[in-house]
Amino acid sequence: MSSSLTLVIAGIFIMTGQISSVIWIIISAHKLTGLAENHLKKSIFVEINRKSFESFGIFGKVIRYGPIALMFLAPKFFERRGMIDANELSNMPINLRNKLLLPWIVGIVFAIALFAFPYIGKNLT
Repeated sequence: MSSSLTLVIAGIFIMTGQISSVIWIIISAHKLTGLAENHLKKSIFVEINRKSFESFGIFGKVIRYGPIALMFLAPKFFERRGMIDANELSNMPINLRNKLLLPWIVGIVFAIALFAFPYIGKNLT
């Protein structure tokens, strides 16, 4: 197989993965945002986001879903600023936490691959 064909196949794989992860994030946001917000009732940050973006429909859910996932990736940042209660994050079911984080992590990996692809591809040819 030639080098250029390999690059095309790799590019198609990366773009398909990125599109799939965006669709996965939208579906997860639709299904899980309400559940996560119910577990984070004491959080001022979640309450403000809910009031601000509730009227945006599915796009509002995606916008609210991002910061909730970010709370699990950087909990100390949110705790120090008084935006969340540490007990609420630790009381969240592990299964729900994994379902919240996995689509974002996969999306970030494919986004990094998408941006790094031109540089890697240039070195392979």
